[in-house]
Amino acid sequence: FYGQAQEGDLETRNINLQYGTGLPDGSFFISASLYEQDPIYARDRKVARNADTRALGGTDQRSSATPDSRISLPGGQTLIAQDSGYRPATDEDLFNYQAYTSAVVPLERTSIYTNASYDFNESVTGYTELSYLDTEATATLAPTPIFTAFEQDPLSVAADAVYNPFGEELLDVRRRLLEFPERTQLNESEVTRFSAVVEGLYDTWNWDAAYNWSRSEASEVTRGIVNADRLRRAIGPADNCLGTTIDGCQAVNITGPLGSLTPEQADYISATGEVSGYSKLSSISFNVSNAFELLAAGRSDLALGLEHRMESTSKRPSALLATTNT
Repeated sequence: FYGQAQEGDLETRNINLQYGTGLPDGSFFISASLYEQDPIYARDRKVARNADTRALGGTDQRSSATPDSRISLPGGQTLIAQDSGYRPATDEDLFNYQAYTSAVVPLERTSIYTNASYDFNESVTGYTELSYLDTEATATLAPTPIFTAFEQDPLSVAADAVYNPFGEELLDVRRRLLEFPERTQLNESEVTRFSAVVEGLYDTWNWDAAYNWSRSEASEVTRGIVNADRLRRAIGPADNCLGTTIDGCQAVNITGPLGSLTPEQADYISATGEVSGYSKLSSISFNVSNAFELLAAGRSDLALGLEHRMESTSKRPSALLATTNT
């Protein structure tokens, strides 16, 4: 299968292969598929290209973290960085993050599935199943914002910071880091499952024994985020950030207009975060059942079962996320 949206994007490709056959004492089936989907970007659809949806009966959800720094002074005035100075902020000094995000995430999915059955004799039959699924998706997110007053641990631009032209501590500085590399989130997962069952009839008893095993692994990698610990030092007191060759610290300008953040500054505070983990399950079970005509009211059924399960799970953040605020 191949298709695309009428706008020429969202190209979709789907390939499926299947084969099955009967055997003298059983059956066999296998299938494989590949699914690929290209993205739709919010900016390419009228209904999604603007976070200000008032014209459509919605609300204005544009962000106050703007490419030109937005600074709230202690006296209550809010300014926007412009060229080499500042001007009062207006109601329209907001950032349309929808122009940068993916509305439909590009996706690639590969899967394999197979099953087989075999009749050992007239009373005993065995079944097996094996499946594997691999998925990869990369979302494009809006450029990374900074909200100094609303971070998990609030930040502030020190009064004597290298890039503080006001000479007083700034508690609320908002900045959209368009100078950063594109912010993306890559999600990958693998799921494998195996099952084997033998069932049969012994006298008047139905019985089955089964083994099941499955493992799921997933990882998430987010690029273009901020190392908040480094940022805290980079906008802190000047005597605690003297330069990378002196004390390993690069002062960072988050109080200027778009373009005032140099590549060296962006490299110093940018980070990549990764979280991975897995879950695993294995079980063994045995069940028996029978029907008895013992009661005057009719048939009675008896079923007994035993199952042993082993489960494990783990979540592993990268060293950066484990030890650093972002």
